[in-house]
Amino acid sequence: MTPFERPLQRFRIDIATPPPNNQHPMMLPVAAIVSAFIAIAGGFYLFNVGSAQQLMAIEGDQNNAYRMRLRRCNGAVMLVMAVVIYAGMHALDNNALRGGMAAAWLLTIAILIGVVVVLALVDLRLTAKLRSKNRSL
Repeated sequence: MTPFERPLQRFRIDIATPPPNNQHPMMLPVAAIVSAFIAIAGGFYLFNVGSAQQLMAIEGDQNNAYRMRLRRCNGAVMLVMAVVIYAGMHALDNNALRGGMAAAWLLTIAILIGVVVVLALVDLRLTAKLRSKNRSL
C-alpha cells in the first residue's frame, strides 16, 4: 500500500460483503420517512375536503358528493399503503419476509398504487368535465 492510499483506506466500502444479518442501517429510517410522507398526503386527502366543498357552488351536489367520496377513499388507500410499506420494510429488515410473502407484499403495494392512480384519474376527469362546462358558459 502506498502512502497515498493509506488515508483513503478508511473511506472504502466493501460492497461484496453484506452487513451482518442482512440488516441495512438506513432501510428502516428511509421506510419510515417515505411512509410518513404517504400517510401525511393520505391524511390530507382524507380529512381536508374543504377544497372539494368549495366547488359545491359551481358543480352540482351529486358530483360534489362523488368527488368528496373519491378523495376520502383515496386518502384511506394512501394511509393503508403507508402502513403496508412500513410493515413490509420492517419485516424485510428482520428477515421475516421471504420468497412468496415478499412477492405478495410487492404485489399489494403495486395494487394499492394502481388504486390511488385510478381514483386520482377519476377525480381529474370530474375536474375536466367541470372546466369544459364552465368554458361553455
